[in-house]
Amino acid sequence: MNSEELSKFIRKFFSHSLTDDIKYQFGQWLISDNSSESKMKAMEEIWLEESMSSEATEETLKDLEVLHKRMNESLPKHSFLPYYLRIAAAIALFVAGSLSTYLLLSVHGEKNVDVKMLQCFVPYGERRSVQLPDGSVAWLNAGSLLVYPAEFTGSVRSLYLSGKGEFTVVKNKKKPFIVKTNFIEVEALGTVFTVTSYPEDSISQTILEEGKVKVGIYNKNHENRILHPNDMLTYSHKSEKITISNIDAEQSSKWKEGYLIFRAATLSEIIKSIERRHNVTISYEKQRSVSGIYNIKFKPNETVKEDLKVLSKLIDGFEYKIEGNKIHIIIKKRR
Repeated sequence: MNSEELSKFIRKFFSHSLTDDIKYQFGQWLISDNSSESKMKAMEEIWLEESMSSEATEETLKDLEVLHKRMNESLPKHSFLPYYLRIAAAIALFVAGSLSTYLLLSVHGEKNVDVKMLQCFVPYGERRSVQLPDGSVAWLNAGSLLVYPAEFTGSVRSLYLSGKGEFTVVKNKKKPFIVKTNFIEVEALGTVFTVTSYPEDSISQTILEEGKVKVGIYNKNHENRILHPNDMLTYSHKSEKITISNIDAEQSSKWKEGYLIFRAATLSEIIKSIERRHNVTISYEKQRSVSGIYNIKFKPNETVKEDLKVLSKLIDGFEYKIEGNKIHIIIKKRR
């Protein structure tokens, strides 16, 4: 794959126009050390082109320049992401919306361009906790990226999440804590809540365990929603509908201990979570329609084979074949 083809593929990757299977495989290749020189070149070409876009404002171009410099020079040596993936993360956020909103912590017109941006990427098959500058703690699930400042200096504490994270927030009424994603943002003063917003998923969710949060949707048709303990807000990216239901938030938070708990989940949602949990690629052929919803609880330390056995007991005609870290599922028609 030459640099031009790679650039086009990277664009498709960040515009979510690839299939889940291909997107996962490409994402794994992107964070590996293979062909790092060509990846860096392609990323830099896209970066420069986006920076020269006629749609970009002068303010955004300055933000891009500052962020590029930070990612290239200012991040600590122990940063989790290789250089080309740091650029990739920046491009992804630029494509998704206002880069200054997501990464430069521009809220109410305030900026501090001297603050270093840190980031934590959690590969599939892992979970990780991060202590934030104010003492708050973020637990991140597999396949998640968290971008945050080395110091909260403005009137708000803002950070960006792609994936799933639970946040235990240190109270500070004068400085709200805001988690931003591609579709929603969640604001809290002091509380425990979980935000899930993977780019490849069809929904974004917020679950409140303690305290109170305000959820904003990046859609003019929706007003902010206030959640109370055990509320779960679900926002559909396709239909743009919001639903709020009552759940056991404490049980839901057990994903940090390795549990996988699903309530009214589709097979597609379950398969994506299994991929992240075990760092595998799953493809499946639907020889018959599978439109059911499932309530399942997978225990910690279960193997991928054990998880698949559970599904085979729930779904008629469910068969699978494991070859290394690749799994092929066939759901046969009933006779």
